[in-house]
Amino acid sequence: MREIKAGKGKAVAQVAVPEVVTARMKSDLSRNQFAQLLGLSARTFQDSEQGRRTPSGVAQTLIAIAQQQPNVLKQMRKAQAAAQR
Repeated sequence: MREIKAGKGKAVAQVAVPEVVTARMKSDLSRNQFAQLLGLSARTFQDSEQGRRTPSGVAQTLIAIAQQQPNVLKQMRKAQAAAQR
């Protein structure tokens, strides 16, 4: 206890960030935009980000692509927006 009070017993916690979170952050899309591109509801996608649900095979493939080539999803989002006009 003395060590802790003296600042010598510091504990370092490491938190693993799920792949889906890093992929979304790299693509610079909101949670809703990313979920829409994957064909998921925002709630389902949120569950995936928080580890309560595992994405489907197709979603996992798109997540892997987003990690390697985040600009691809940005281009898909622009194409979707243009098609809706």
